[in-house]
Amino acid sequence: MRVLHHSAMVVAPSLADHDAHVGGAHDEHHDHGEAATGMSSFDLRLLAMAVILVGGLAGVLPPLIGKWLASPDSITGRAVRAFSGGAILGVALIHIIPEGMELLGDTVTGYHGAGGVPVVLGLLVLLFIDYLATYLLAGRQLAKQRKQAAAAPPSTHSFDRQQASNLHACCPVSGSSTSAAAAAAAAGSDGNKKADIEHGTGVIPPTGEAAVSAAATGLSPFAHSHHHLPACQITTIKHLVTCYSMEAGCVFHSVVIGISIGVSTNSALLATLTAVMVFHQGLEGLALGSVLALTQLSMIKKLSMAAVFALCMPIGIAVGLAIAGGHDADSVPWLVAQGVLNGVSGGMLLYVALYSLLAEEFSKSDLIFRPGLAALLAAAVLLGVGAMAVIGIWG
Repeated sequence: MRVLHHSAMVVAPSLADHDAHVGGAHDEHHDHGEAATGMSSFDLRLLAMAVILVGGLAGVLPPLIGKWLASPDSITGRAVRAFSGGAILGVALIHIIPEGMELLGDTVTGYHGAGGVPVVLGLLVLLFIDYLATYLLAGRQLAKQRKQAAAAPPSTHSFDRQQASNLHACCPVSGSSTSAAAAAAAAGSDGNKKADIEHGTGVIPPTGEAAVSAAATGLSPFAHSHHHLPACQITTIKHLVTCYSMEAGCVFHSVVIGISIGVSTNSALLATLTAVMVFHQGLEGLALGSVLALTQLSMIKKLSMAAVFALCMPIGIAVGLAIAGGHDADSVPWLVAQGVLNGVSGGMLLYVALYSLLAEEFSKSDLIFRPGLAALLAAAVLLGVGAMAVIGIWG
């Protein structure tokens, strides 16, 4: 594979002709790689499956178990998500997309834009998944709301403590006592400031720290929704959709990279790539875990999605091991397939980074009057991109 061959030239110049597949030269380089690492390429690939699995779990589990990123307006959580967005952006634009465009540019002649088509396809696929998930989840909520409205007796729609408590339960903010719902409950507790909340109108707006919290989430729990869903439900759906689309992008990308590692027989290169992929999966796992922590899914579902992500690259390596003996790394169909897969996965990660993570964080209105926080998030993005740029030195 071109990316592995290129990395071998950087990491181990004596293996530069490894992929030439020319009789005794192939055997000589293969033996030299085994001598340098002390392990056969098969053993190294088995080891890679285990340590990459551990690296992925080490990144994705802490945000879920510790619950330290569960608040959408936590400064730490927002900084971590900004860093994660930068890291995934670096993976897409530094590692994946350039390789796919190079492979297709060398193998598909007569069409200059061949390398960009799979990238656009990946973006559109994840956009469709995003829309479909939103449509299904919102439709389910609307159907439930209609059923409840039909069964409920007429009410006065008065805003009292019980309604505020229900609203806070609808849209909890873990670890925070300054949510807009809590502020509204406090405002209505004096008995003189009750208001009608039918369709989200006439509600006492949150002030002080509650206003900051509402601005940080980008939606007030009392905001009117043109879809006739409470804003807290829209926020919950948005978190779920982001989670599902990010899982899809990371899983697809991990399988593609795993297959690339699985088909390699270069022992010296495999040792380097294994170490690099441990950090790579750890950073992607941190990004996914920080998004999973925002959802209201059960812990079982969160852990299941985390396990699927962590297992995908080892599964890809296993698939690569299964097909390693029957493929020609220099054949045009193989190079085209690698270029297309890289382009699609790069486009999906580009969507996740720019739309699901970075646009979500930097579009929150509280950054207008919190320049220090805006600077912190920008620095976190640059740090994430820089980390992936450094990892790119070794492949």
